[in-house]
Amino acid sequence: MTPRPAVATAPDRAQVLDTMRRATIFMVEKVATQGGFVWSYLPDMSRRWGEIEARPTMIWMQPPGTPTMGHLFLDAYHATGDEYYYRAADQVAGALMLAQHPAGGWNYVFDTAGEAPRREWYDTVGRSAWRLEEFQHDWGNATFDDGGTSQSTEFPLRLFLEKHDSKYKAALDRAIQFVLDSQDPVGAWPQRFPLKHEFSHHAKPDYTSFLTFNDEVTAGNVEHLLRFYRLTGDAKFLARIPEALDWLDAVKLPPDIAAIAGGGRTHPIFVELGTNKNLYVHRRGSNVVNGEYYVMATRTIRSATTTHSGRSMSRNCARTTSQRRRCRPPRPRRVRRFDRARGAYRCLAISPSVGPPCSAQRPLPHLPIASCARSQAWTRRAGGSRPSGPSVTLTGVRARRSLRQVISPARRWAMRATRRRTARIPGSSASPRARTSAT
Repeated sequence: MTPRPAVATAPDRAQVLDTMRRATIFMVEKVATQGGFVWSYLPDMSRRWGEIEARPTMIWMQPPGTPTMGHLFLDAYHATGDEYYYRAADQVAGALMLAQHPAGGWNYVFDTAGEAPRREWYDTVGRSAWRLEEFQHDWGNATFDDGGTSQSTEFPLRLFLEKHDSKYKAALDRAIQFVLDSQDPVGAWPQRFPLKHEFSHHAKPDYTSFLTFNDEVTAGNVEHLLRFYRLTGDAKFLARIPEALDWLDAVKLPPDIAAIAGGGRTHPIFVELGTNKNLYVHRRGSNVVNGEYYVMATRTIRSATTTHSGRSMSRNCARTTSQRRRCRPPRPRRVRRFDRARGAYRCLAISPSVGPPCSAQRPLPHLPIASCARSQAWTRRAGGSRPSGPSVTLTGVRARRSLRQVISPARRWAMRATRRRTARIPGSSASPRARTSAT
């Protein structure tokens, strides 16, 4: 008789507290670097990563990095009352104060080994970071991107309000003033501050000084100021929030563009300074060598869309699935056939005729019949004459690894059924006996 599986029981409070304590001891004493953390580590601690790979002396400010761990330790202190968690949170606050920029904010990453190793990391690891331009240059200032400064400010504020320890006060005052000083006269915030302009990328101005929506820089700072007000009761944090809200209302996406963007998006990522004109930025390429960004005009976005295969076509041709299919140029259909005489598969590329195309695209010409010696020899062994109907190319055995059947399942089933019926007819070219005699 098979024994019944044991039913897992919920751990009691003592087990939970013991697990929390052991995990915290491991993170504080084995993983932390002078109180700070990155995102992930190999089990043997030989390599580690933030948003990209980090050095052993580095700590990361972007969530879920150093400030996130500080919030976690402080939450554990509130839940248990154990002073060990408060001391762990205090170590995190010490790492954040060490990494704080003189202006009051925080960069994504801080190297506890000093300035020279940090610059060497930017010149090697950061410079090769495709799609992550913020790591391709060492600006030497602080960033609002990805909540680096906001989270690094909120955690020391929580810790200060816990016991009003004066050692956090100076760093906290600089951080709060940094958020207020960096607000643009129109009400929004740049990605980085103090402003820098030396990193010209692809002959374009340094983007980090531009007012930024990306990763909720402006909207996140508005919420940040509201959080400061709730925690402190100081009305100065509310003074310029109306300006930020007015600017956000002024640069909303038009309804037709918002419908194309989808996903509940209400604002663009980029706008032109001075005119508040929406800018639609795209990227192409695959790495830092051949990749680049380009701006697409608003009118182009409104008049065109893109199919799932990457082709741009008129919106008039994109109303239904059947219309989209007619807009696509015909593609060769590739079929694998087994050659019994040679004991190997052959690949056939068939160029079918399709229905009438839309006015935006023309069908591709049919593929010519191959005249290579191998194809002719195989045709003679298979029955002597070439297939009639659509033009056929016999491409050889080596191509079978790269070619795949892309015809519809229903059509593929019908072709297989036809071959089976033909194989039963004595003397037919598809019959095994006919293939053998032809050889």
